[in-house]
Amino acid sequence: SAMKFASLTFSPETAGAAADLVLDFTIGQDVAAGGVVTFVLPYFTGGSDAGIAVGASLIMTGDSLSAHPVFTSASWTRAGVSSTLVLTVASGGSAAANDAQAVVISAS
Repeated sequence: SAMKFASLTFSPETAGAAADLVLDFTIGQDVAAGGVVTFVLPYFTGGSDAGIAVGASLIMTGDSLSAHPVFTSASWTRAGVSSTLVLTVASGGSAAANDAQAVVISAS
């Protein structure tokens, strides 16, 4: 099943500044522990081609008040004019199909 991508925003919305990445989406199938949800983002640049790893302490719920209960790691890799963002489901966790997800990847 397809993913329903509701929005991708930045906070603050200032060119050249570090920003939180805010994703709102619904996945179309269950994803088990260790599974991934992948976003291909054409024309997103920044970082190194070697990739950027993001630990659990920077992956928050949509209100940015607590650690995200489903996704505990992420990676960002650039290849040419596209970037790939991969969110990984926590060990012992799962992401249920049709559950709306609000994820903030903090800039700091």
